[in-house]
Amino acid sequence: MLRSKSFSERFRRACDGNVAMIFALALPVLIMTSGGALDYGNAVRIKSAVQAAADSASLAAVRFTGRDAAARKAASDAIFAFNLGDLGVDIGQTTLSQDGNTFIYAADFKVATPFMKILGVDSLAMETEAAATAADSPLDIVLVLDSSGSMVHGNRMGELKKSVTLFLSKFKSNEHTQVGLVPFDSQVKATGSLFGVVANTTVANPFAGVSCNMVTDPMDRQACYDNVNFKPSAVDCNALINATHTDRSRCSPTADGFRATSERIYSSYYGADIRYRAFIANNRLFVYRDQGTYFCFFGCGWINTTATTKLWEGPSGRAVPVASKPNESETANNDLIALAPGPWPRCFVDRTQPYDTTNDAMTLAIPATIYPEASCATPTLEPITGLTKDLNKVNAAAQKLTPSGNTNITIGIQWGMEAFTPASPFTGAQNGDDVRKIMVILTDGENTQNRWMGSRNRKEINQRTLLACENARKAGIEIHTINLVEGDAKLLSACASNKSFFYQVATAGELEEAFETIAYHAQGVRLIW
Repeated sequence: MLRSKSFSERFRRACDGNVAMIFALALPVLIMTSGGALDYGNAVRIKSAVQAAADSASLAAVRFTGRDAAARKAASDAIFAFNLGDLGVDIGQTTLSQDGNTFIYAADFKVATPFMKILGVDSLAMETEAAATAADSPLDIVLVLDSSGSMVHGNRMGELKKSVTLFLSKFKSNEHTQVGLVPFDSQVKATGSLFGVVANTTVANPFAGVSCNMVTDPMDRQACYDNVNFKPSAVDCNALINATHTDRSRCSPTADGFRATSERIYSSYYGADIRYRAFIANNRLFVYRDQGTYFCFFGCGWINTTATTKLWEGPSGRAVPVASKPNESETANNDLIALAPGPWPRCFVDRTQPYDTTNDAMTLAIPATIYPEASCATPTLEPITGLTKDLNKVNAAAQKLTPSGNTNITIGIQWGMEAFTPASPFTGAQNGDDVRKIMVILTDGENTQNRWMGSRNRKEINQRTLLACENARKAGIEIHTINLVEGDAKLLSACASNKSFFYQVATAGELEEAFETIAYHAQGVRLIW
């Protein structure tokens, strides 16, 4: 029994030695497995971060607007490095290749292995690759921008101009992209070139004759009658008073100096210079001949009058409404239709309902579809720029925007819809089922007036806006809306094609980010892998 115990103890002591020896032999394996697992897990984490940086670099390559391959690569590398930050990874070579509209960014790198270094493995060699592309479909984009007086606050207009420049820069190398611009306040303004042949057509007053009786608003009805009865002011050259033979030879009802609100100067080297000027005062047309001095030195101008002779005084023919609605607070206004065709560009108010919310073509035989011309409520509203591939032209027009007037979002949307149609007044839309139509609507305020009512009827005005948005979506137009600082977020959110296409911008300084996001949506930029 004693011998048995002694043997057991000796065996146990022998086993202890074996365990220590076995553990010593297994130690490198344990380090290799546990430490290696930590190193590998760290490498996987780092590779995920490098992959995200490569994704951003490939997207940057697609978004780059220049044609210089080296500059595009440098821009992608900069984005790649920025997204890596202080990750501490050893980047080797980066490459950027192109296949059509697809850009592939690749990078190889090494990840340090602190644990495996004990076994002579200093790092793990890895590589990553990302590919991004942009849709190659034709794009028609219309920017519908609020130019009303509230845009003067907080440098909103200044930030809008910067944002438009940024937005357009995203498309400069895309030959399939057209952009148009529709500034609006309570009205819009259009040039004769947009209307084409219709600009030279005598368009019947859509409220002429018995139609005036159907205008329900009494002030607008009176304006309609005034316009129907209007006779253009004109000078009778055969009945000039105190006139010389030269005066009569120069006279014409349409000549500068003899037609209302114009003047013309005849310079003479041997005698007094002559200036003719025609103007309307107190509902009377006057024409005067001035003698004096016209001088040029760093610019030319009339500097001295020695004698003045009245050549004509007669009725201006301009009707004076019995009552009027002030443009600044009510509707777009008592002078519903321009009293006579004036020089282009001209201002327009809402079409007759329901055409104020649709893209139905203007048909001269259907008066309700005609765009009613009106005296301009504000003098600074910029004209519409039709769809064009000349994006510099669009940007130049945007830089001229000047805040003034009230807000009528509906008229901006309706003319935005018109820009996408092939019918006059806009004829520049691209053809084809693959053309994407995108409308960007920006405003910083609520509706304050349309042709029929003012801000106290905002609910009814908003209904017109929502109808216009609905009809635009039905026409296949993708709508993005931006609520700048203040305004009716609920209205604009309901107008957008989906909730992600509505942008609430808290400060004017954040506007560029919204426009940049919209540009990426428009370009169809996406990762492939």
